[in-house]
Order: sequence, then C-alpha cells, then structure tokens
Amino acid sequence: MGLLNGVRYGELVKLSENVTATFHEAGHILGSAILDLRVRENGVERRIVFSGDLGQWNKPLIRDPSLLEEADYVVMESTYGDRDHPADRNVSAQLADTINDTYRRGGNVVIPTFAVERAQELMYHVSQLVYADRIPDLPVFLDSPMAVDVTDVFRKNSEYMDSETHHLFATERSPLRFPGLRLARTVDESKAIAHQRGSSIIMSTSGMCTAGRIKHHLVNNISRPESTVLFVGY
Repeated sequence: MGLLNGVRYGELVKLSENVTATFHEAGHILGSAILDLRVRENGVERRIVFSGDLGQWNKPLIRDPSLLEEADYVVMESTYGDRDHPADRNVSAQLADTINDTYRRGGNVVIPTFAVERAQELMYHVSQLVYADRIPDLPVFLDSPMAVDVTDVFRKNSEYMDSETHHLFATERSPLRFPGLRLARTVDESKAIAHQRGSSIIMSTSGMCTAGRIKHHLVNNISRPESTVLFVGY
C-alpha cells in the first residue's frame, strides 16, 4: 500500500519523457476513471483512451462521466454497447409501490444487491422515500460487511459525488444515514433479521444470488406469499 499514490481527476501524471496520463470521471462507481494516455514515439504523439464501465447520466450519488471528444485509439468495456437504456425508469416510484404493497400484506421486501455502488444507490432512493413520507416507518437493513465498509467510504468522500448529493450530506437528509437504517456486519446481526417482527426492507449481497447472505434471506422469505423479492435492474 505504501507504493500507491492517489491521483485527482484532471491531474496530469508524467510517467516518462514520452508518456503522460490523465484520469477523468467514468461515472460508474465512486473513484472510477477513464485513463487518457498521451504517448510520443519517433516524434509522433498518439492519444490512447482506456476505460472499463461507464456510468449513465443523471444517476444519484455519482457524477456524470466525462466526455472526451477525440482519441487515436479507444479501448473500452462494451457489455451494453449495442443497446439503449430507458431514459426514465423512475426507480423511486417503483420502489415506493413495491414497499407499500408488501407492507400492506405484512411481508418483507428482499433486494439482492451488489456491495459497491448499487447498495448505496438503493439507499439513496429509499432515503428519499423515507424523508418524503412516501413509505411507512419500518426497518431498512443493509446486510453485508463489505457494503457497510463501502458505505463508510462514500460518506468520507462526498466531495466526489454530484453537487445535489454533496449538498444533502451537509444537511439532516443524508442519503446514507436515515431513520430506520440498520447496518448488519456480524453473522449474529444477520441471523437476527429473520426474527424481526413486522415488515422490513432487507438489502443483502450477492446481487446475483449465487453466494453470500442473500441466500439466507431468500430461504426465509421466498415461499411467503406476503413477501416480495425485488430484482432491481442495473
């Protein structure tokens, strides 16, 4: 770890006499970056842009990805390269409908999620519903040691989020610390959720339901007609 150096977005890093690098916002997860390389060889400079996942515009928490207008070579991830995402999925409205319907039935809302970025994004949407009184007062569990740790990283680095979210952190309406939120780190805390009386929202990893604590919550809820397992599209 002592050999690692943090680099800010837009900061020019000289790697050698002929190579420089600049990191730009990728908008995917907190700290994700597009790598912009300038390479000079035999008197000719080439610009090489490399990126993994790129985020979508107008999403909560994370800033929009930077737009680079030119490059000689582009190397990038392309899982969704041949399709368009819906412009307005209205995640908050869908969450509110599902939570309220499940609450009326007396069940739990179980949401498989990923520990990094997706869990925090869900917390943002739920927090907005809580502050607006669009859902009843009920426990909201984040059951994942990694997701809890990542949430702490988000809280400590709010300056890297979009301006709206950064403002919320300075008020009493923090999207990552709201009434009803309970963070489960230990195995005992996770198991205790099953004995919770009344309805609750349970966000747990893994997002693909192939491992992790979510399997425990599915066993306890998937056969209950009053409960809902909610898969949130990414």
